[in-house]
Amino acid sequence: VSMVFLSSSFKWLLAGYGVAIGYVSQDLLPRFKAFQGWNSIDFGSGMAKTGAASLEVGNAMFFNVLGLHEGLKMILALGLDHIFQKNLAYREELIEALRGIGKEVIIDPNSRSTIFKVAAEKEDYQKMVARQIQSSQQKETVRLSPHFYNNDEDIQQLVACLEE
Repeated sequence: VSMVFLSSSFKWLLAGYGVAIGYVSQDLLPRFKAFQGWNSIDFGSGMAKTGAASLEVGNAMFFNVLGLHEGLKMILALGLDHIFQKNLAYREELIEALRGIGKEVIIDPNSRSTIFKVAAEKEDYQKMVARQIQSSQQKETVRLSPHFYNNDEDIQQLVACLEE
């Protein structure tokens, strides 16, 4: 089967910025021009540099590569089903708590994603930022995405912040 797979590794795979996972099946590999590293690309044109500059690899983000390795080890040790069930439990707990304080939750009822939105004023989002609650503001909503690395205290802190 011909396949190209690329994945960011920030957040969900527990690694930092600047590292990713990539796979190209053997039958497609000849169609891709290989390069040595990020610094072997001319960012103005998007093309590979020529001559000795084509061998310039730049600096590998070893810290983030190690983070990706350890994150994947943790994910595999816990098991995908365990993580999925934990994520769903956090999502349901958070949705119930938010509705309990009168917040409008916006979610596709057929979605199994833990990502959803809650109606929130700009001031609500600013309070969340001040308390280092990670989310993103989108118009008159805040996008939330609880994950297995959250805990009950995180859920309670978020609800308390939006309840004020």
